[in-house]
Amino acid sequence: MPALYQISPTSANQNDTVLAYPNDSVSNIELLVQLRERVIDEVDRFFNSFSLKNLANLMIEDIYEKEGQVLSWAETDSTRMDLQRKMNILLLHIRDLEKKVNARFDEHDRAYRALLTNILKDMHDHKTARSLDVVKSQQRISTQVVAAAFDTVDVRKEVKELNAKVTDLDGHVATIRSELLDFRAKEEENHLNLSTQLGFLVDCIRRGDAKKGEGGSSRPQPPPDDQNRQSGGSGNRADVPRKYGGGTVSRESGSRGISGSGESWSRGDISGSSKRRRSSGGESPIRGITYGPYLPSKRSAPYWLYGERDF
Repeated sequence: MPALYQISPTSANQNDTVLAYPNDSVSNIELLVQLRERVIDEVDRFFNSFSLKNLANLMIEDIYEKEGQVLSWAETDSTRMDLQRKMNILLLHIRDLEKKVNARFDEHDRAYRALLTNILKDMHDHKTARSLDVVKSQQRISTQVVAAAFDTVDVRKEVKELNAKVTDLDGHVATIRSELLDFRAKEEENHLNLSTQLGFLVDCIRRGDAKKGEGGSSRPQPPPDDQNRQSGGSGNRADVPRKYGGGTVSRESGSRGISGSGESWSRGDISGSSKRRRSSGGESPIRGITYGPYLPSKRSAPYWLYGERDF
């Protein structure tokens, strides 16, 4: 029979550390259980060998001898002590096994706790990093939004300034157009006034010519050469002696002098030349103003409004 662990009774209650692995401890426990069952079976067979039939034939010395054999086989002084010793050994092994199992569980628990702590720390670090990234992204987006808002405000300011300039230019253009229209209206009014005054002057000259023509109709007319020179003559030539009356006509600084009977002849010549121009050219409907051989050109509405030339 294999030998059991030899543990002294004095060290039965001490917490001795058994250097063994849990698998070895389990195998030792199974071995102890098997040994216990085997011992019990052998003890049972041994005691059953003492038959009651042979008990009367056995002597007291034989009984003592057999008891001594049993005790020597069990290596103890008594059966009770041997059983108590084996029970203590089993309890010690069970306690050692419990300590080892608890230590292993504690070790696994600490390892799992450390692993979970590391995982939680990594998760917290990752969450912090992601939060920082999100904050940076939000700050960057906020900066871009603010810059875009400022750009939009600047663009709006520029657009408002341009609109103000355009409005100002429109006002200036409208003012200039109104001034042009006023100027053209005044020009037309002045033109009409000048035309009216010229018409009055022409009427006065005609009435004077008509009166002088009635008084000097009996006088002789100048020769054709003198008439041509008078109608197309120059205002810068010297005084020309006139026949038929001995009068002279002089022009100095835009004035004319008439002496003798030449005054009636010159007025008659002017009347005749004006009649020839009126017969050869067109006459204005405004107080009979003469414009020469052609009628005045008509102006279109863009010419009077915007100053565009007519082609």
